[in-house]
Amino acid sequence: MKLAFCLFKYYPYGGLERDFLQIAKACFARGHDIHVFTMHWEGDIPEGFHVTFIKPSGWSNHGRAKSFAKKLSEILLNIKFDVVIGFNRLPNLDIYFAGDPCYAKEAEQKHDFLYKLFPRYRTYQTLEDSVFSKNSNTQILLLNPAHQKDFTDYYQTPKNRFTLLTPGVNEDRRRPLDQSQIRENFRKEHGIHADEKIILMIGSDFKRKGVDRALLVMSSLPAYLKSKIHLWIVGKGNAISQDRVTFWGPRDDIIKFYAAADCFLHPAYQETAGMVLIESLAAGLPIIVTQNCGYAPYIQKASAGMIIPEPFKQETLNQAVIKILTDETVLADYRQNALNFGKSHDLFHLAQQVADIIELKGKK
Repeated sequence: MKLAFCLFKYYPYGGLERDFLQIAKACFARGHDIHVFTMHWEGDIPEGFHVTFIKPSGWSNHGRAKSFAKKLSEILLNIKFDVVIGFNRLPNLDIYFAGDPCYAKEAEQKHDFLYKLFPRYRTYQTLEDSVFSKNSNTQILLLNPAHQKDFTDYYQTPKNRFTLLTPGVNEDRRRPLDQSQIRENFRKEHGIHADEKIILMIGSDFKRKGVDRALLVMSSLPAYLKSKIHLWIVGKGNAISQDRVTFWGPRDDIIKFYAAADCFLHPAYQETAGMVLIESLAAGLPIIVTQNCGYAPYIQKASAGMIIPEPFKQETLNQAVIKILTDETVLADYRQNALNFGKSHDLFHLAQQVADIIELKGKK
């Protein structure tokens, strides 16, 4: 099949972008012809992928998004594809991978009525409507089941157009057989002693991921813990210097960080799914996560960590971190529960699941 994958930008360390790449690779491995339409690609382009760069006009993000959508529509009118898959909201999609919450709902909750008069709102709402409108035929792949109600409330999207995906991560996130040796070597390489503990955060867009909340945790630690706790933050964002906090930037050797860490922290303000949470389960890491993250229920189901309830309170997060890092029994139980969940659930075939859906769509 000749497949078109459409997204505004690709860079190697975004969760949505990584999902796109793994799905496209899964389709390529099945013999399909892969065409990608994007404004920008950062990093290596996989062999066999045909990437078309669409240069949009406009100075603002929404202006470029509108221009990209218009130019892409013109291309799709002239070139026949068996299936068109989008990872951003765009017109003329056969399948949309829903990596973001409902824009119309967020705009209503966070802004006054005047916001709707501006071009930014009109552009993004129109693009969202092109996917979720009851007049559209786009099939929607959901990561977070809670978002279906939001879309149906605002757009009256028929329920039969939604497909809920089971969580899955890349095969390269599997817990390695030599996990203990990797842990020992990596911690030794960076001067971490046996009696010290590492809190790990992974993700770009530090503001949304709650890095400020994590820094407040570190500054609030009691004196007897401050010298024993490190916070490691991996991802793309603006680093804020602080004692015993290390910003690593984007990394390819992420499996070493999972091995070296003692718990995973994800105090996000908003998170559609949170694939790093499933990765942490697969790695056997205890997890502390805010309730509003899409995949937080899986942590609860696995009994592999602590859920910080909404409305969020910083003190609750602070105490959870202290509890999990000072009670060795709790830490060991959560770690074992995470490993057990990973062994009893298939956490590694999201891309194959979506490839199946794409092939079925192409046959209709």
